[in-house]
Amino acid sequence: MNKGFTLIELIVVIAISASLLIIVIANFGFIRFHFALTRAAEKFAQDARRAQSMATVAEPSQLSWPPLAGGYGVYLDIAKSLGNKKYIIYADTNNDQQYFEGKDTIIETIDISKEEPGVFIKQISDNPNNTNDSINTDAKSLDTNITVLNDKFADRVDIIFALESDPTQTKTVTINTGGLIEVK
Repeated sequence: MNKGFTLIELIVVIAISASLLIIVIANFGFIRFHFALTRAAEKFAQDARRAQSMATVAEPSQLSWPPLAGGYGVYLDIAKSLGNKKYIIYADTNNDQQYFEGKDTIIETIDISKEEPGVFIKQISDNPNNTNDSINTDAKSLDTNITVLNDKFADRVDIIFALESDPTQTKTVTINTGGLIEVK
């Protein structure tokens, strides 16, 4: 008995391998954008945690940066000044538990489009009329203040990220008044 592969077996293996390669190449764009969407949402969650962390260690020190403040937070304004591809981390230097341009100190402006092109902030909360929000952690009480919460029973905000090529593909970052941050 001869040992080895027949020409037909070799052709079948090559055909199967080529088919799998074509499937992977055809879906590469979708996979790449899906990972970009996940990275953008995770980065926002990480930056919100960073603001919380700055509030927990806010005490006078030899360092002049970040400035001593009553709290630290993340601010979004998807309809006006920042647009739907930027947000800021700020120091609440006027101690009102929300961001006020010119009164609070911007620590960093994050531009999603530079690191994750094709991803944008689609919506803040479930209400499409909410176009801006401050998510602020008070340095003394460590309470999380969310300015978009108009309903006295609401206790969280959802920041929804989406793909420009397919806005139905989304990732949601949920932050509640207890300071818990989740990416879904």
